[in-house]
Amino acid sequence: MRGLDDGAPAVWPEVDPSFTVFHPESETFSSLWVPFDADFAAFHDAAVRVIAEHRDATDFFPQGAPPRHSFDISSLPWASFTGFTLNVDGGWDHLAPIFTLGRYVEREGRTLLPLAIQIHHAAADGFHTSRLVTELQALFAEPSWLGTEV
Repeated sequence: MRGLDDGAPAVWPEVDPSFTVFHPESETFSSLWVPFDADFAAFHDAAVRVIAEHRDATDFFPQGAPPRHSFDISSLPWASFTGFTLNVDGGWDHLAPIFTLGRYVEREGRTLLPLAIQIHHAAADGFHTSRLVTELQALFAEPSWLGTEV
């Protein structure tokens, strides 16, 4: 997902999500991160605590820089889209995937959520990205991993 100091690719068995939270009063964002936890309920509770702790943050990185083993998630709950692209400054070595979620809509009894995945071609190709999308679809189709009845 990233290059090590010697230029070799780094791969971690677990990664932490780094995500933006919106501050409506100032119309600014902060970037937060939460350590991975295989227990979704524990992860969710940790995320709720981190968001509450930094809800009034004025810094972009109130926790400091995200860990090197993190990936980016951003949401645009105000807009639905069919495509979305980010331009990362100096992005030639930003190998971590970036997930962008849009505004969900209910249509014919289904919930549809726009998802754009930006992946550097040096880190993965279309085959691997397609596998990721297929695995995400399977997770969403069988939400028992949430640990609650849906």
